[in-house]
Amino acid sequence: MKIENRTFIVSGGSSGLGLSTVESILQEGGYVAILDLKKPDAPAIGPAASRVHFWELDVTKVDDITKVVEQVISWTKQTGAPLGGIINCAGVGRAEKIIGSGGKPHSLDKWNFSIGVNLTGTFNLTRIACTYLVDVPPEGPDGERGVVVMVASSAAFEGQPGQIAYSATKGALVSMTLPMARDLERYGIRVVTIAPGAFISPMTNVMTKKTRESISRDLLFPRRMGQPHEFAQTVKWILESLLSVYDKTNLIDLATALSQSGVRLLGSGGTAKKIRDAGLSVEDVADITKAPEMLGGRVKTLHPVVHGGILARDIPSDQQDLAVHSIAPISIVVCNLYPFTSTISRPGCTLADAVEEIDIGGVTLLRAAAKNHERVSVLSDPADYADFMKAWKEGRGDVGAALRSRLALKAFEMTAKYDAAISGYFREQYADASGGDKFSGPVQRLALRYGANPHQKPAQAFVAEGELPFKVLFGAPGYINLLDALNSYALVKELQEALDLPAAASFKHVSPAGAAIGLELSDTEKKPLTPLAAAYSRARGADRMSSYGDFIALSAPCDLATARVISREVSDGVIAPGYSQEALDIWVRFATPINMYHVNLVPQIDANWAPGEVETRQVYGVSLQQRRNDAVINAKLFNNIVSKNKNLPENAINDLIVATLALKYTQSNSVAYAHHGSIIGLGAGQQSRIHCTRLAGSKADNWWLRHHPRVLALPFKKGVKRADKANAIDLFVGGEVLEGGEKAQWESLFDEVPAPLSSEERADHAKQLDGVACSSDAFFPFPDNVHRVRKSGVRYLAAPSGSVMDEECIKAADEHDIIFAHTPLRLFHH
Repeated sequence: MKIENRTFIVSGGSSGLGLSTVESILQEGGYVAILDLKKPDAPAIGPAASRVHFWELDVTKVDDITKVVEQVISWTKQTGAPLGGIINCAGVGRAEKIIGSGGKPHSLDKWNFSIGVNLTGTFNLTRIACTYLVDVPPEGPDGERGVVVMVASSAAFEGQPGQIAYSATKGALVSMTLPMARDLERYGIRVVTIAPGAFISPMTNVMTKKTRESISRDLLFPRRMGQPHEFAQTVKWILESLLSVYDKTNLIDLATALSQSGVRLLGSGGTAKKIRDAGLSVEDVADITKAPEMLGGRVKTLHPVVHGGILARDIPSDQQDLAVHSIAPISIVVCNLYPFTSTISRPGCTLADAVEEIDIGGVTLLRAAAKNHERVSVLSDPADYADFMKAWKEGRGDVGAALRSRLALKAFEMTAKYDAAISGYFREQYADASGGDKFSGPVQRLALRYGANPHQKPAQAFVAEGELPFKVLFGAPGYINLLDALNSYALVKELQEALDLPAAASFKHVSPAGAAIGLELSDTEKKPLTPLAAAYSRARGADRMSSYGDFIALSAPCDLATARVISREVSDGVIAPGYSQEALDIWVRFATPINMYHVNLVPQIDANWAPGEVETRQVYGVSLQQRRNDAVINAKLFNNIVSKNKNLPENAINDLIVATLALKYTQSNSVAYAHHGSIIGLGAGQQSRIHCTRLAGSKADNWWLRHHPRVLALPFKKGVKRADKANAIDLFVGGEVLEGGEKAQWESLFDEVPAPLSSEERADHAKQLDGVACSSDAFFPFPDNVHRVRKSGVRYLAAPSGSVMDEECIKAADEHDIIFAHTPLRLFHH
């Protein structure tokens, strides 16, 4: 974690170890909230006073802690420096033996006071402040939010006479470190306890000189008490050094081991200084390049002497070039990159801040070393130092090709991830759809309202190259909106390409509720419409309940007739390759007081867009990649007819194409029923094949029952809304037994309450449904599926082969005189 621009609460920060800790944090650019009984001396703070705020606090008073912490959080919002940690330096040490002078027992007041400050005070401040720390945005590769530091004492392990209360409280802090760390680990908060020995502090200053000298004599080398700034250095190391990609973790151990092995060390900037401060010999890069660092450190290692030494191969021509130019070969490159990701995640990060954290030289070093990994070892992660040195020693200076290859891969992955973070940030700055006149060029990125759920923010849609294949005419898309829009448009585009007819789809939750091609409507499907309007009317009519609030896809530009059909419904949005002005105007005219437009979202897609061959998604932090499902669905797919009856007419082939293409874009497992160019039943996302078949079959049965003369003539009262009619019809054809208020509400919709459909009426009407096509996205494992589809009028069936029960399924098809085609494609979709 970086100390700069983070706020740290330091209790007991006005003197001693606490004050030195405050000074150290300020030197690193951090902010400090001092909680103490008195203010620190102004000279101790110096010019950094604007980054310090003092609150008077007695840590034994829990109500006061709550109020002060709230005030600290308000201050962090004003400064833009979020909370980074709690450092508990407040402590007292009043000497008293178990039996004191005059034979009196240890004072209970002193005991309670020690516990109240050292233990309970630390506990209360930590638990209250951590409720705010968990809300700080995580930063760095480990997603760290902050650090809790507790100050114990060596007295926790070997207390002296008169330290009973003090040792007990400090020992308790040690004991609660690990449980607290395990509690807070899930939030990305580290917990560390420091147990210092004898340090110069207000507590030791009250001792007599003789006592302090006695303590010093008992210490091992160096025989002196510790200085407060040495304690502060330990706190600083804890705050910023653990496992961050830009730090120098384990660098000295690595440098020491290499130096002892006779390796010549070169370093730049702070790295060279850190190695030199450790007493090791290191040359500055400038010593070999003869060029000083320049441009405020922007140019350090970008020089032929450096990169020639790294990129040189073990071939005569390269070695000759090195000799001519007096360049020494470099065999090991150790490099961490600037913390770009953590910088841009900080509240208040400006464009200038981000730009300064773009590493140029470091990325170049890593890529050069990784490219030449046949000879050069590249270390981009401190976690690899130990394994590298072990291999180095065992191989006597040669770590082996396998380790060099693995390290090169890690370096390439790190630079790729780094570049992706940079391009993502600048895509948001310069290529956003909301950019207006701020830039010229294609729109690569679109900020979304949120992800799958409102709490999943931020969310975005983008392409790495070129421009997004759609533009939003109006509305603000969400993550699921675009999943529905893009999947549904892919479906209708393929339907039109396969059957040369306009197509429409009604999508809900990334699966079609209905899909259809633009065939003429039947007598029971109302008045003549344009082919596109007819397609959507039939797609919507497949499952009106599921289609409520759907996302609509149209394969052709939306015309006025289609817009009028859509305007009668409740829909989340429409995607099409174009819109007539009359179509757009009709939605504005039907605007409601709640929504500016009658449909919430209208993106226009580029009909010529061709997605890439490879799809990538992340699940639980793991990237999954596959070839896009670009299988073509056409009549040839159904050539392998395995049933005795092989008479597959053209209209049945078209229905099988509609059903199979719907499956291609439906969450698996799935089975689809189609009739007269329209989906009439679809069973999406079921774990078993028979449940898919039953679910889709029951939807097809209800679709057919909605065409029953008695359903078409239901005596609804005037003014009943379309959605209420759809719900009432669904209950009626489903044969639901209603009771109480639900029954009364349903009956209130009619001029005359209709009698239920009898079992004879249902059976007689069901017999009239025939010629239905059914397709499955995978094989039928048992013949029960075949028997079930026939109950819903299926005469034409398609499914992949591969089941051990294939022959039994074929027999079942022959039993019902079903024409059954085995397809070569499984069409799982997730």
